Amino acid sequence: ATCLTITPIVKHTISLGHKCDFHSHFVSPTLHLVFQLDDYKLVTLITEIMEDKKKVIIFDWDGTLVNSQPFQYSSCRQAFASHGYSLTEKDWEEWVKHSYSSKRFIEERNLPFDYKSIKSEKKVIYQNMLLNEVQFMDGAVETINSLTKIYPLGIASHSTIDDIELVLNKFDMRDRFMKLVSDTSVERGKPFPDVFLKTAELMGVSPIECLVIEDSVAGLQAAKSAGMKCIICPDKYINTPLSEFTNADYVVSNLREVTKFI
Repeated sequence: ATCLTITPIVKHTISLGHKCDFHSHFVSPTLHLVFQLDDYKLVTLITEIMEDKKKVIIFDWDGTLVNSQPFQYSSCRQAFASHGYSLTEKDWEEWVKHSYSSKRFIEERNLPFDYKSIKSEKKVIYQNMLLNEVQFMDGAVETINSLTKIYPLGIASHSTIDDIELVLNKFDMRDRFMKLVSDTSVERGKPFPDVFLKTAELMGVSPIECLVIEDSVAGLQAAKSAGMKCIICPDKYINTPLSEFTNADYVVSNLREVTKFI
């Protein structure tokens, strides 16, 4: 195995010439930690972070920081059921994959429903679940608490600001985030880059200075279209094949892994 040591005095991007399989170590004298690496992409990402190219971290919300997807589905399913439509798990997988809104889903399926009515019904059901059932994902709170000491944090989400703040305030976590941005405030939602570009603008940085943490294919596409690096932490509830995340800069199985190299 090849052993490669990277220290914070490095001021240039490491290039191995081609992607290869190897095992190396990232040594941080500041943190006195040694981490096992197994991917060229991760070495490049670490180097950029160490060179201060990454100034802020932007998180997705649903499925990344909170376990809201089962409750999003349940509340949507109940709202659609009241209008006589059975929203299946397959429907929901497509919904998440394409980051549908109620309006867009109804249009895609040519359903004879008033999306405003369904959206209103779903909101009442979902906010009750937010207050009583939704929790942070495993490792999310400690990751947030660790990263906020070093980087300004933002959230760029399909959810409304009201829904995000409901949970953040419930767990006394609102002050950890500099900006909260909903794609309801931009022209196009994910997979378009609008919500990430707006978040970067509001946080006073350029896209290249942002690192995105996402869980979905649509979120990954949006981040890359915005010109941002993106780490994927897949939501196990959706069970997206890892092969769909090949464009990610790195994939982790738990948010705790993110703090190992940032």
